[in-house]
Amino acid sequence: MSPRPRGCMENRPMTMKRALLLSVFAVWASGCVHYFPGTEIPENPDTRAIKDVMEKYRTAVEARDVGAIIALCSEQYRDDAGTIQTEDDLDYPTLREILPKRLSKVQNANLYMELKRIDIERDTAIATYSYVWRYRLPAYSPRPQSDSDIMQMSFKRIGQQWKITRGL
Repeated sequence: MSPRPRGCMENRPMTMKRALLLSVFAVWASGCVHYFPGTEIPENPDTRAIKDVMEKYRTAVEARDVGAIIALCSEQYRDDAGTIQTEDDLDYPTLREILPKRLSKVQNANLYMELKRIDIERDTAIATYSYVWRYRLPAYSPRPQSDSDIMQMSFKRIGQQWKITRGL
Protein backbone atom coordinates (compact mmCIF):
# COMPACT_ATOMS: atom_id res chain seq x y z
CA MET A 1 0.00 0.00 0.00
CA SER A 2 1.39 3.33 -0.94
CA PRO A 3 1.65 6.03 1.62
CA ARG A 4 -1.06 8.64 1.58
CA PRO A 5 -0.16 12.04 0.29
CA ARG A 6 0.79 14.26 3.11
CA GLY A 7 -2.15 16.33 4.41
CA CYS A 8 -4.91 14.29 2.75
CA MET A 9 -6.54 13.02 5.93
CA GLU A 10 -5.33 15.90 8.04
CA ASN A 11 -7.47 18.34 6.03
CA ARG A 12 -10.59 16.25 6.23
CA PRO A 13 -11.43 16.93 9.89
CA MET A 14 -10.85 20.63 9.31
CA THR A 15 -13.17 20.56 6.28
CA MET A 16 -15.88 18.87 8.35
CA LYS A 17 -15.43 21.41 11.12
CA ARG A 18 -15.69 24.23 8.61
CA ALA A 19 -18.82 22.70 7.07
CA LEU A 20 -20.39 22.33 10.49
CA LEU A 21 -19.50 25.88 11.50
CA LEU A 22 -20.75 27.21 8.17
CA SER A 23 -24.10 25.44 8.53
CA VAL A 24 -24.50 26.64 12.13
CA PHE A 25 -23.72 30.18 11.00
CA ALA A 26 -26.22 29.90 8.12
CA VAL A 27 -29.00 28.87 10.50
CA TRP A 28 -28.10 31.66 12.90
CA ALA A 29 -27.84 34.28 10.13
CA SER A 30 -31.20 33.33 8.64
CA GLY A 31 -32.89 34.41 11.85
CA CYS A 32 -35.45 32.19 13.43
CA VAL A 33 -38.67 33.79 12.24
CA HIS A 34 -41.75 32.02 13.53
CA TYR A 35 -45.01 32.25 11.61
CA PHE A 36 -48.60 31.78 12.68
CA PRO A 37 -49.61 28.24 11.68
CA GLY A 38 -50.87 28.01 8.11
CA THR A 39 -49.84 31.58 7.25
CA GLU A 40 -46.86 33.60 6.14
CA ILE A 41 -47.51 36.15 8.91
CA PRO A 42 -44.51 36.51 11.23
CA GLU A 43 -45.39 35.88 14.85
CA ASN A 44 -44.15 38.70 17.07
CA PRO A 45 -45.66 40.73 19.92
CA ASP A 46 -47.41 43.22 17.59
CA THR A 47 -48.90 40.69 15.17
CA ARG A 48 -49.96 38.52 18.11
CA ALA A 49 -51.68 41.51 19.77
CA ILE A 50 -53.50 42.42 16.54
CA LYS A 51 -54.58 38.80 16.04
CA ASP A 52 -55.88 38.80 19.63
CA VAL A 53 -57.92 41.99 19.00
CA MET A 54 -59.43 40.37 15.92
CA GLU A 55 -60.33 37.25 17.90
CA LYS A 56 -61.95 39.39 20.61
CA TYR A 57 -63.90 41.20 17.89
CA ARG A 58 -65.06 37.86 16.42
CA THR A 59 -66.30 36.55 19.76
CA ALA A 60 -67.96 39.89 20.59
CA VAL A 61 -69.85 39.86 17.27
CA GLU A 62 -71.05 36.31 17.89
CA ALA A 63 -72.16 37.29 21.40
CA ARG A 64 -73.64 40.56 20.08
CA ASP A 65 -71.65 42.30 22.81
CA VAL A 66 -71.73 45.93 21.70
CA GLY A 67 -69.73 47.13 24.71
CA ALA A 68 -66.88 44.72 23.93
CA ILE A 69 -66.81 45.78 20.26
CA ILE A 70 -66.76 49.47 21.19
CA ALA A 71 -63.97 48.82 23.71
CA LEU A 72 -61.81 47.40 20.89
CA CYS A 73 -62.21 50.59 18.83
CA SER A 74 -60.21 53.79 18.96
CA GLU A 75 -62.00 57.05 19.59
CA GLN A 76 -60.44 58.03 16.24
CA TYR A 77 -62.53 55.34 14.50
CA ARG A 78 -63.67 56.48 11.05
CA ASP A 79 -64.94 54.40 8.13
CA ASP A 80 -66.40 55.61 4.84
CA ALA A 81 -67.68 52.11 3.91
CA GLY A 82 -65.80 52.42 0.63
CA THR A 83 -68.25 54.93 -0.85
CA ILE A 84 -68.27 58.66 -1.54
CA GLN A 85 -71.69 59.11 0.10
CA THR A 86 -71.41 60.56 3.58
CA GLU A 87 -74.69 58.99 4.80
CA ASP A 88 -73.01 55.62 5.37
CA ASP A 89 -69.86 57.01 7.05
CA LEU A 90 -69.17 55.84 10.58
CA ASP A 91 -67.14 57.61 13.22
CA TYR A 92 -66.77 56.66 16.87
CA PRO A 93 -69.88 58.51 18.20
CA THR A 94 -72.02 57.22 15.31
CA LEU A 95 -70.69 53.71 15.83
CA ARG A 96 -71.72 53.85 19.50
CA GLU A 97 -75.22 54.90 18.40
CA ILE A 98 -75.78 52.59 15.40
CA LEU A 99 -74.08 49.36 16.47
CA PRO A 100 -76.59 48.47 19.23
CA LYS A 101 -79.49 48.97 16.81
CA ARG A 102 -77.90 46.82 14.12
CA LEU A 103 -76.81 43.97 16.37
CA SER A 104 -80.14 43.85 18.21
CA LYS A 105 -81.73 42.55 14.97
CA VAL A 106 -79.22 39.72 14.55
CA GLN A 107 -79.71 36.21 15.93
CA ASN A 108 -77.57 33.07 15.83
CA ALA A 109 -74.47 34.89 14.62
CA ASN A 110 -71.49 32.79 13.62
CA LEU A 111 -68.40 34.59 12.33
CA TYR A 112 -65.43 32.80 10.82
CA MET A 113 -62.34 34.93 10.12
CA GLU A 114 -59.14 33.82 8.42
CA LEU A 115 -56.19 36.15 8.74
CA LYS A 116 -54.26 36.57 5.47
CA ARG A 117 -51.79 39.35 6.17
CA ILE A 118 -50.75 41.96 8.73
CA ASP A 119 -48.78 45.02 7.61
CA ILE A 120 -47.35 47.17 10.38
CA GLU A 121 -45.74 50.56 9.97
CA ARG A 122 -44.71 52.17 13.24
CA ASP A 123 -47.94 52.67 15.22
CA THR A 124 -50.43 51.76 12.48
CA ALA A 125 -51.35 48.40 11.02
CA ILE A 126 -53.66 46.88 8.43
CA ALA A 127 -54.91 43.30 8.74
CA THR A 128 -56.29 41.63 5.64
CA TYR A 129 -58.66 38.75 6.28
CA SER A 130 -61.44 36.74 4.73
CA TYR A 131 -64.66 36.12 6.60
CA VAL A 132 -67.87 34.16 6.46
CA TRP A 133 -70.70 35.47 8.62
CA ARG A 134 -73.81 33.37 9.08
CA TYR A 135 -76.73 34.84 10.98
CA ARG A 136 -80.50 35.24 11.14
CA LEU A 137 -82.55 38.41 10.78
CA PRO A 138 -86.00 37.14 11.81
CA ALA A 139 -87.62 40.57 11.42
CA TYR A 140 -86.73 40.53 7.72
CA SER A 141 -86.50 36.89 6.63
CA PRO A 142 -87.13 33.43 8.04
CA ARG A 143 -84.09 32.14 6.14
CA PRO A 144 -80.54 32.13 7.46
CA GLN A 145 -78.32 34.81 5.93
CA SER A 146 -74.68 34.57 4.92
CA ASP A 147 -72.05 37.10 3.90
CA SER A 148 -68.47 36.49 2.86
CA ASP A 149 -65.71 38.70 1.54
CA ILE A 150 -62.10 39.73 1.90
CA MET A 151 -61.75 42.78 4.14
CA GLN A 152 -59.19 44.99 5.78
CA MET A 153 -59.24 46.20 9.35
CA SER A 154 -57.01 49.15 10.34
CA PHE A 155 -55.39 49.58 13.74
CA LYS A 156 -53.53 52.21 15.70
CA ARG A 157 -51.27 51.58 18.67
CA ILE A 158 -52.52 53.64 21.58
CA GLY A 159 -50.21 53.25 24.54
CA GLN A 160 -49.53 49.53 24.76
CA GLN A 161 -52.75 48.47 23.00
CA TRP A 162 -53.80 48.10 19.38
CA LYS A 163 -57.23 49.65 18.70
CA ILE A 164 -59.45 49.32 15.61
CA THR A 165 -59.65 52.55 13.59
CA ARG A 166 -61.50 51.31 10.49
CA GLY A 167 -63.10 48.22 9.03
CA LEU A 168 -65.90 46.84 11.22
